[in-house]
Amino acid sequence: NVFLLWKTALDRDLIKLNTDNEDATLFGGAAKAVTALTRVSIDPAFNLANENTNNCIDTLPSLLQSLLSSLINSTVRQITKLHSESDAKKWIENAADGMVQACSDLSAGEEGDADHDDDDGWLPLACAAERMIDFQYGDE
Repeated sequence: NVFLLWKTALDRDLIKLNTDNEDATLFGGAAKAVTALTRVSIDPAFNLANENTNNCIDTLPSLLQSLLSSLINSTVRQITKLHSESDAKKWIENAADGMVQACSDLSAGEEGDADHDDDDGWLPLACAAERMIDFQYGDE
C-alpha cells in the first residue's frame, strides 16, 4: 500500500523535507501537504471508500491519519534538528492554521446529509479536529 510506504519512509526521516522559504514559511510544502490531507480526510466519498474496495486490513481513513501523523512527526523532528524547537512550534501553529482555513470554508451539505443545516461549515472542522485528537504526536 502506497500510504504505508510513505508512512514508513517518513517515520525513519528518509524523506528530507524542503527547507526553502519561497512561501515565507519554514517547511511550507509540508504544511500544505498536512492541509491537503486533512481536507481530503473529511470528504464523505473518501470515507466511504472502504465500502467499495477491499484495500487492506486498515481502513482508508485510518491509513491516511497514520500517514498524516508520520508527516507531522517527521517535519517536527527535522525542523528541531535543523533549526530549533521554537521553529517547530511555529510550524505546528502555521500548519494548524492552514488546516482550519481549509476546513472552514465548506458550506452546508445536501438535503439528507448530516451537515445539511450547517451553513457555517462547523461540522467538517469538528470532524477533522476529532480525528486528529486520537493520534499521538512525537515520541511520547
